[in-house]
Amino acid sequence: MLIQHGTIIDGTKAKRQAADVRIVGEKITEIGSLTPRRGEEVIQARGKFVTPGFIGFFEHKDLRPSIFSHTTQERAVREGITSMLVGLGGTSLAPLVEPDVAPHIQTNINWRTVEEYLTNLSMQQPICNIGTFIGYDTVRHVGTTDEIHQVIAGGLAQGAFGVSFATVGGEYLVERAMRGGSALMYVGRSISVPYPLFLQRNVREKKLLSWEEAIHRITLEEAEAAKITNRGKLAEGYFADIVVFDPMHISSTKGVSRVLVNGGARGAVLKHF
Repeated sequence: MLIQHGTIIDGTKAKRQAADVRIVGEKITEIGSLTPRRGEEVIQARGKFVTPGFIGFFEHKDLRPSIFSHTTQERAVREGITSMLVGLGGTSLAPLVEPDVAPHIQTNINWRTVEEYLTNLSMQQPICNIGTFIGYDTVRHVGTTDEIHQVIAGGLAQGAFGVSFATVGGEYLVERAMRGGSALMYVGRSISVPYPLFLQRNVREKKLLSWEEAIHRITLEEAEAAKITNRGKLAEGYFADIVVFDPMHISSTKGVSRVLVNGGARGAVLKHF
C-alpha cells in the first residue's frame, strides 16, 4: 500500500514535509518520493496531512460493556484513535481479586488475571489497539501490603502498562511493585475531548499549538509516556497506525478521511514488558 502526495507530520515535532509512505503488512517500510508498484493499492492524500494514529488514555472506558463492542471501537477509529489505553482513574477490569469487584459490568467475565483479560480481549479481535493499566482501587482490598504488592507485580509482569490512581496517594506501595522496572504510574491524566475536536479547537481555531506540536502531543508523546514501542511516529519499521485528514475541515464530525490500524489489519492487544 502507498499513501501518496500527502504532507507528513511524523509525530516528533519535526517540520512537516511532502512525502509518500509505503506500507507492507503491518509496518511502514519506506518514506520519501515513491513510485507505485504494479498492483499496489494507492491512497491519494493530496492536500491532506498524514500523521501517526492518535493514542487515547481513557478513564473508566473499560468499566462499560462497550469496550468489547466493535461499534465503540469503530467510533474511536473514525476519530483517528488507533490505540486505546484503559484501566485508568484507579479502576480496571483486571486483575479481579474479588468475584464481585465489577458487578455492574454487563459482559461475561471469565478472567481473573491481567493475562487472562488480555487473552479475552485478543479473542474479540479488536479493531483498534488496546492496552490496560491496573487500577489501584481494584486491588487495594486484596489483603496485606505484601499481598497487594504481589498482585500488582504479577499484573505488570503479564503486560499491564502501569498502575492508575483516582487521586494522588498510595504511591509508596506501587513503588515497591515497580522497583527496578519501567512501568508507568498514572494519576488522572486524560484528554477528555475527542481528538479531532482537540485539533479543531487548539490548532485551527485558537492557534494555541502548531500542527506539529499538537500531533506530537497525541501521538509520540503519549506513546513515550506509556512506553509503547514502535508506535506514535511515522518512521520505517514502525507499525502503520496512520491517520489521513484534511486540516482545514477536521472536527468532531468530519475531516478524517482514512485511518489505518496496523496497516489495515485488525487491532492488537498491547503489552508492556
